[in-house]
Amino acid sequence: MSSRQYDLLLLSLLILSLGFFSSLAVAGLIGLLETVPLTIAVMGASLIVLAVVQREAKSALSLDTVSWGLLMLVIGTMGFLYGRNIYSGFFIPSILIVIGLIGIMAVLRSWRKTA
Repeated sequence: MSSRQYDLLLLSLLILSLGFFSSLAVAGLIGLLETVPLTIAVMGASLIVLAVVQREAKSALSLDTVSWGLLMLVIGTMGFLYGRNIYSGFFIPSILIVIGLIGIMAVLRSWRKTA
């Protein structure tokens, strides 16, 4: 992994997304309870981007970070859809996609350990 510290970046992004979604809730564009799932989804997307940014030239992606980011992104998105009461059509496909992608991540990790 890179020697740079991304903790402050992630904390700043968390505070920024909480402030942004809170202002949207105050404006009446989203519900107050929808701010938490949207913040979780943004943090998951930022973890995926962070795994790509931290990737060094000859190393593989950090599959743990991508897996956690994907899981947070789907949980946050499903929480938002649940708050809007439109989750039922997306629940089974999203769970299947997450299980499939995490399985692919596990296979890639095992290939990387054996190579």
